[in-house]
Amino acid sequence: MIGLRKELYGLGNLTDLFVAKYRSTIPEISKAEYAKRLENILFGEGAHHQHSSLRDRKARYWQENFRFYTEVLASHERIFQAYGLLWKFPRYRYYNFFGINELAWIRYHIEFYLQENYILNLRTINWLKYLQLRAKRKSNQPFENLLTRLLARTDKVFENIDKIRGQHVHMNRFEQKDIISAETATFLISRGGLKKMTPLMNLSLSKISIEWRGIVKKNTQSMVSYFGKLFGSLAKIMVLLE
Repeated sequence: MIGLRKELYGLGNLTDLFVAKYRSTIPEISKAEYAKRLENILFGEGAHHQHSSLRDRKARYWQENFRFYTEVLASHERIFQAYGLLWKFPRYRYYNFFGINELAWIRYHIEFYLQENYILNLRTINWLKYLQLRAKRKSNQPFENLLTRLLARTDKVFENIDKIRGQHVHMNRFEQKDIISAETATFLISRGGLKKMTPLMNLSLSKISIEWRGIVKKNTQSMVSYFGKLFGSLAKIMVLLE
C-alpha cells in the first residue's frame, strides 16, 4: 500500500503541470508573492480577492482544475488512511467513556471508507463534467466525446464498491452479516453478561478486519491503476482545452 501511495502521487506529474501553468499566467511577481498566491489557492484564503485582481481567464481555468485535482487527491489520501486504521484498534482508556470498542472502531472506518469512495466518485465526475462543458463551449466535439467515455468509465470503476455499499451513502447504513453477528455478541456480553459469547465476538471481529483489509487493498490497486491512466489523459486534455 505504501508503494501504491507513492505511485499515486507520481501519476501524470499533474502538480508540476499546475504549478508551471499558474506561474506562466503571472510571470512578473516575486517568489514570496507567488508562494502567497499559491497558498491562497490551496487553502482558500483571499480567493475572492484573487479573482477580482487576476483577470486572466487562463489563470482561473487552471486554478479551478487545480482545485478539482487536490480534492481528488484528498479523497485518495483518506482511503489510504482507512486501510491503515483497519489494522489495529488503539485501546485508549477514554474510548470506553464514549462507548468506542473494537467493533465500533472497525465499523466506523468501513463506513468512512465507503463514504470516501462515494465522495471520490462524485469529485472525479464533477471534474470531468467541468472539462466536458469547456470542450462543448469551445466546440471541440472529439474531446467532448472522449470525456463522455471517461465519465462512463469512471462510473464503471466505482461499480463494485457501490454494490458493496448497496444504497446511497446518506440513505441507509451499511450492513454485513459478520458485523451484525459481532454486534449481537457484543450486546449480549456487555448488557447480558454472557461472557461465553466472547470467542464468537472475537472471531467475527477478526473475520471482518481481515476481509476488509483485503477489499480495501484490492480496490485501491484498481483505483491507482485507473487514475494513472485518467490523470495522464487529463494532463493532455487540460492543456489542449486551455
